[in-house]
Amino acid sequence: MKDKDFLEKIAMEMREEFETKTIDVKLLEQFFYDYIPLNHCESFIQKSLESFPRNNCSVATVYLKHKIPEGKVIPGWYGLDVHVFLMVDDIIVDITADQFGGPKVYVGPLKYPWGT
Repeated sequence: MKDKDFLEKIAMEMREEFETKTIDVKLLEQFFYDYIPLNHCESFIQKSLESFPRNNCSVATVYLKHKIPEGKVIPGWYGLDVHVFLMVDDIIVDITADQFGGPKVYVGPLKYPWGT
C-alpha cells in the first residue's frame, strides 16, 4: 500500500498540471484511448481540458492511474452525480470532486458523498 502522504503529493502535482495546462496531452490521449477507445479522442480531451475540473473525472483519473499504477479506476458516484475516481487499496484519490462542490483534492477513505 502506498503511503497517504505520497498519494497526496502525487494528487496535488497532478491537479496543478491540469490547472496550469502543463499536462502531457499526447500521453493523456493515449491513456484515455486505452481506457475508452473513442473516435476523435484528441478533440474530446481538448474540450475536457478547457473546462477542468468539470467533465474531467475520467480523464484525470486515467492520468492519475499512470502515476499510481496500482490504483484502480472506479466508476461510481459523488452524491447523486456519476463520477470516476482512483482507489488505492482502501484510499480514494480524487482531483476533480470540486466540480460537484467537493474538495479540489481528496485523498482518504471511501465515504459519503463518494460511492461505488
